[in-house]
Amino acid sequence: MALVTKTICCAVCGSSDVAFDGKTYHCASCGTDSEVGMPAADLAAVVAIASSYLDKPVPNGMAAVGEVGLSGEIRSVSHMEQRLSEVKRLGFTQCIIPAHHAVDLRARSTLELLPVRNISEALRLLARGQ
Repeated sequence: MALVTKTICCAVCGSSDVAFDGKTYHCASCGTDSEVGMPAADLAAVVAIASSYLDKPVPNGMAAVGEVGLSGEIRSVSHMEQRLSEVKRLGFTQCIIPAHHAVDLRARSTLELLPVRNISEALRLLARGQ
C-alpha cells in the first residue's frame, strides 16, 4: 500500500516527496471477500482516496473500473462489457476506464466513457468535476 500511496501523492501533488499530511486512509468495499481484492476495483479505490485527500467529491453518477499498476498506469481488466452493464444498471452515467478499452467500447456503451492512461489523468477528471 505504501507504493500505491506514494504513486497517488505523485499524481495529486506532483512530487514523490509529499506525504498525505500524516493521514491514514483505509479502503473498504461492500460485497464478498473475493470482490475486495479484485484488480478491477483498484482505480475506484484510488479515485476515492484522492477525493478524500483533495476534499473534492467524486461527481454524482461517476464510476471507475481498472487495475492500477505500480507505476500508476491504468491497465485493462477482463469482462469490461459486463462490468459496464452493471455500472449502468446501478444508475451511473459516466465511467472512468482504461484507455485501451475506449475504442472498442465507445460504440457499444450508453455510458459516457472517460478513458485514462494513468492515475494523473484520472485525477484531472476528478479535479475538473467531469
